[in-house]
Amino acid sequence: ILKSFDGRSAFTSWLYRVTLNAVRDMQRARSRRGRNADRYAEVTPDEYLPEQEDSAAAKELWLAVRRLPEQQRDAVLLIYAEGMSHAEAGVIMGCKEATVSWHVHEAKKTLRGLL
Repeated sequence: ILKSFDGRSAFTSWLYRVTLNAVRDMQRARSRRGRNADRYAEVTPDEYLPEQEDSAAAKELWLAVRRLPEQQRDAVLLIYAEGMSHAEAGVIMGCKEATVSWHVHEAKKTLRGLL
């Protein structure tokens, strides 16, 4: 896989993209076998929220994020869990910065409905 890096983007962006594609492939394979793919998208925000109530609310939020459509979930995880800019997330997701912003906007609307 390393030989496929052509230098047109930052190495870290390329690595995130490869990782994201690998996770998606695993999720698709897992779902075809009828198993729970959510384990691959595990996010544990507990270390950031010391209060029990805040921790419970954060867990509920991240569980809802895991139920988002793929593009929305990826955008939210890259922006909020990984701390990337919309431009950086766009490089990794293979879309424009504005598209990432739209996915985040749609995710927020979806999350309001889920929560």
